[in-house]
Amino acid sequence: MLILRRLASVLVVSSGLTLAACGGGGAFIAASSAMSVSEDGSDGAEPQCGREGIPRAGAPAMSEAYVEIERRMGAEPEDRFRVEVTGLPIGTVVDVWLEAPDAPDVYALVGTLSIGDGHDGVLQRSTNVGDLLPYGVLTVTRLVGLGLELRSPTGLVLFAGTVPALDAR
Repeated sequence: MLILRRLASVLVVSSGLTLAACGGGGAFIAASSAMSVSEDGSDGAEPQCGREGIPRAGAPAMSEAYVEIERRMGAEPEDRFRVEVTGLPIGTVVDVWLEAPDAPDVYALVGTLSIGDGHDGVLQRSTNVGDLLPYGVLTVTRLVGLGLELRSPTGLVLFAGTVPALDAR
């Protein structure tokens, strides 16, 4: 039997699996088998996270979008870039456009997501599993403050915002 308990931003599972939460949504986004877990449930590698809602532009009123970045140091370092969209019709394709780090106001397509059966879709790039971050940057810190647009395949801007800053957890 697994026993789950939430301690601040960390969920400790009695089997030794630790799930770390990033952002205000309460979703658990990183899992690792912990060799040893301290009393507060952390492995000493607290993530820096940034999560922000992306303002609606041309998207339907009931839809929402978020951008999240995470930087984790320690035994298993990871940088993660994630875009999530909810509330759009199943099958909708959303293109993720990001401002170039060295060219203000120049955007390029960095990925595409599709809305699935749960009326949500996710684009995620994690260095922990070998993914390249947008523009081939080595850390998510290079993405902070860049403009972000979620567009339909015809170019209609559905959501527009910026990549948030990292906050220590």
